[in-house]
Amino acid sequence: MTFWVIAPYNSKNTERFDEYWSDGYKNGYISIGWDIDDPTGKSSAKIAAMLKKVDQYDRNAPHTIFTFYNKLKVGDTIFARMGTSSIIGYGRVTKSAYFDSAKCAKLAAGKGKYGDLHRHFIDVAWAANFQKVTLPSGTFFQITIRECKRKSIIDLCIGAIFPMAQDPTEEIYPALERKVVRLHYVIERDRILSAKRKLLDNYTCQLCSLNFMSVYGEKFRDVVETHHIVPLSRLLRSSASTQSGLNDVMTVCPNCHSMIHKLTGDQGDIDAIKSMHSKSPRV
Repeated sequence: MTFWVIAPYNSKNTERFDEYWSDGYKNGYISIGWDIDDPTGKSSAKIAAMLKKVDQYDRNAPHTIFTFYNKLKVGDTIFARMGTSSIIGYGRVTKSAYFDSAKCAKLAAGKGKYGDLHRHFIDVAWAANFQKVTLPSGTFFQITIRECKRKSIIDLCIGAIFPMAQDPTEEIYPALERKVVRLHYVIERDRILSAKRKLLDNYTCQLCSLNFMSVYGEKFRDVVETHHIVPLSRLLRSSASTQSGLNDVMTVCPNCHSMIHKLTGDQGDIDAIKSMHSKSPRV
């Protein structure tokens, strides 16, 4: 999965920014300007020529439009930004870029020419009831679209958006050494690692296949949890055990997570839970 930062409009014009962002958030899309015809399949050079014909060329525009149509994929995560320090929304791409000359016509009516008529769209499942998050000044570049490659920026965005993981409310792995159990929970409670894993797994339990988004809705999706799958016996031997990555955790529902924590802490626990589900399928 790739992370992108996109500005839905020029933040210097707050009224127009709010109009375009509100419409996109409500109707599940993000759009960019430039009044050129469908650039699907066109190279950056051809897009540049199209922009020059309508007197809308600038140095970054061809690459921006090319990226929008060719690099953003279904399943990618978008952080919608305002200015250089605010996240106003985030969501998952549900449909790749497409051209629509009429979709924003009412918004653009009588508002001038330069880039105001948005014709280029990507459909996005935006997180509901999102409250603006303010990060340190200058976190983002003043570029319409930018792939977020720096781990520090991704972690900063996710850490600001997602709540802390829940604390354990009951004793787990009662037969095992407390030091190892505490280390296990330190890793599971890494909210950034957990948030990334949930996004990748689409908030779906990897043991019983319960999808929290479809069953409980956007508001309760984070009730789903993450489990650290490295066997606890290995945690005792590994001096670098806290340096866990996305492949070391999995998304699980609270029920399956609780059951795992009542077992042995060994590699076979995951298969044991899966076997239980296979023998007692849902009806």
